[in-house]
Amino acid sequence: MKAVRGFLIFMLASSALASTRHSAMPTHLPPVGVVSNPTLHQFNITSHGATLGVSDTGGGYANYLNLGNGKNLIAAAYGRGWQPSIRDNLHGGLYNPTQAGVNDPAGTPVHLSIGPSTNGPGQRVDIHTFAMPLFLNPGFNFALPPWMHFPPGTKDTDGLHDGNVPLQEQVRSEFNFSGFYEDASGLADSKIPVFQFQFAMTYARNPGKEQVWKSGMPYSAIYQFGPKARKADGAPVLQPAARQRIGGVHFPARMATDTDLSKGLLNAGLRIVYSAGYHTLMWLNVRGEWQSVSMDRQRKVSFPIYVKGGPKRFQSFALLVKGSNPAKSPAIGLYVPQSSAINAQQILGIDMKTGKRVYTEDRRVSWVMSANRWGPADPKSKAIRTYRVNGIPIENHFTILRPGLRFTGLLAPSHALPGVEERIRCEEFVLIGTPNQIRMAVDEIRAKLKSEASAGNGAK
Repeated sequence: MKAVRGFLIFMLASSALASTRHSAMPTHLPPVGVVSNPTLHQFNITSHGATLGVSDTGGGYANYLNLGNGKNLIAAAYGRGWQPSIRDNLHGGLYNPTQAGVNDPAGTPVHLSIGPSTNGPGQRVDIHTFAMPLFLNPGFNFALPPWMHFPPGTKDTDGLHDGNVPLQEQVRSEFNFSGFYEDASGLADSKIPVFQFQFAMTYARNPGKEQVWKSGMPYSAIYQFGPKARKADGAPVLQPAARQRIGGVHFPARMATDTDLSKGLLNAGLRIVYSAGYHTLMWLNVRGEWQSVSMDRQRKVSFPIYVKGGPKRFQSFALLVKGSNPAKSPAIGLYVPQSSAINAQQILGIDMKTGKRVYTEDRRVSWVMSANRWGPADPKSKAIRTYRVNGIPIENHFTILRPGLRFTGLLAPSHALPGVEERIRCEEFVLIGTPNQIRMAVDEIRAKLKSEASAGNGAK
């Protein structure tokens, strides 16, 4: 099983990541923002006694992690959980395709399928291709969902005459999403729970030229973030100073347009509820020595795990720990391998007719691991806050482990080559054990991924 991992994971006939070309999406796209229960999980994946739950009402995001005592450790809401999002500086960080939904109450229904894992004795859940929602930002009203209860007279400020455009068209991005979660404990000889998450975001719908929307026509949502758009404070959304040349080796002279992404940011964070007790952040410095800080005293801690042209000794994982004893304290780790073919060549050009790969590129600028504590305004407060999402009490005090990839950008369909769309992909792992156990498992996984990269294996 281990020897054929790279082949099994991405066979085009079976993997959800294969069906991301235009023909995979229907002409009339389903809704991306539906008010529902963000705590429900359709399928569970097990790994050495731990259980990860995945939601079919929220883009297949992971919203449940149980280590055997029945308590869910993940902060569950469609703007939380374990999920990625993408944005860029050119559009002020506000054009924000995300996996699970348009905001905490409204998720994106998707089709999931479950089967055996290719990398462990547990299961794998495939997330079949779907159109990604745009996450709503309170600083910019480009759409006005009724469930958000805006004050009377509130207007959108995108500068477009889109009052007749249905809400679901306004909050549906040009991107498609696909991926999987699975038990990956077979990649490590250490017998601890390991969950793998691989995903791809494809810029799949060409905005074309800005035009007045007509019924039955696709809507180009990215124009809501164009030169006419204004934030709530009146400041422009579009930031021309962030426009830069995008394509590395293949397209070095390609300058970003208003419908490309420029100075991009890909986040894929894991949110652990504060009541679970994992309040210490631990990581390894470049000398391999454990570092720790109490998140009870810090609001945010960040450190690099990759810098273009920088040292290659960065450790690309971090832990949230109950205590600070490397040999004994329970911990949850998030690992983003820099040696894997998927993360090292994260940009793909895909032929829109055949779905075949045309090129790959490395457009990384930096990758930074951050831990953010979300909760009371007083950083020393240990009060557990809750709020209601669609009438369901949700713990509103949590810590995020969030690796952020800064990349040069992504080109809209046919902006790179005629008939080619661009895709960004990523893989990361959640590991559960003591810090020393997780460190050993990371070393074992890293060695396997490095050998696969050398052999030329990787995600399609």
